[in-house]
Amino acid sequence: MIPSIFLGHGAPTLIHENNEYTKSIKDYFKNRKNPKSILIISAHYESHMQEIGVMDNFTTIYDFYGFPRELYEEKIKAKGDKLLALRVKGLLEGILKPNGVNLSINNNRGLDHGSWSLLKLMDPEGSIPVVQMSINRNLSMEEQFNIGKALEPLKNEDVLIIGSGGIVHNLYFTEMNSGINEDISPWAEEFHNSVINNLEKFNIEGVLNYKEAPYGNKGVPTPEHYIPLVILMGTGSKNKRCDIVKSYFQFSNLSLDLIEFH
Repeated sequence: MIPSIFLGHGAPTLIHENNEYTKSIKDYFKNRKNPKSILIISAHYESHMQEIGVMDNFTTIYDFYGFPRELYEEKIKAKGDKLLALRVKGLLEGILKPNGVNLSINNNRGLDHGSWSLLKLMDPEGSIPVVQMSINRNLSMEEQFNIGKALEPLKNEDVLIIGSGGIVHNLYFTEMNSGINEDISPWAEEFHNSVINNLEKFNIEGVLNYKEAPYGNKGVPTPEHYIPLVILMGTGSKNKRCDIVKSYFQFSNLSLDLIEFH
């Protein structure tokens, strides 16, 4: 079995940064077994149904604006895994269809920056096949957690499940001139500490009910970046153990975390 991981993807410029966080992502497979395939759940892939995205060779989506030109020249090397896409669809049908949530496989959507920015750091040559999964913010946090529980068997099939988002993600308050762990906003640190504390205790109710935490509404003004964390926690529901490998802040209050769920 391999652990699943939650990663804060931060700003697209992350792929050009050289710091302890990017180094931990680049070196992730250095002392670990390479997975057979990767399933990545991105905050930037939203749909009202449950979509599983797979292409023979993924194209690159530039779903951001106002960044340096070189970011728009990046190309992802990533091939799809159609058998894994079908496997994911099968695992999710039993819990989503009874609730009226449709599932489909999308063969035309490339990888958004929530996916390709991390994959270019982890596997720049694209040697590991990839499937991308959407999120549906209309589902409850409990339903998101149950999606993770349904995906948990993949960990025994040498599939690395990655959730790409951010625990604290409020772009209105970011300070773009602040570097890694510089001038951390007290409100962001307090909310982040509350979530991390609940994760370490594997307090499911505490993580799902994040709005009750100090500054919950400010730390998570919209849920799309938080949902991958909840899904990933669901993938650890059997062992109820997670390790906070790395935690940093970018731009004063944009959180960057590497968290393993065993």
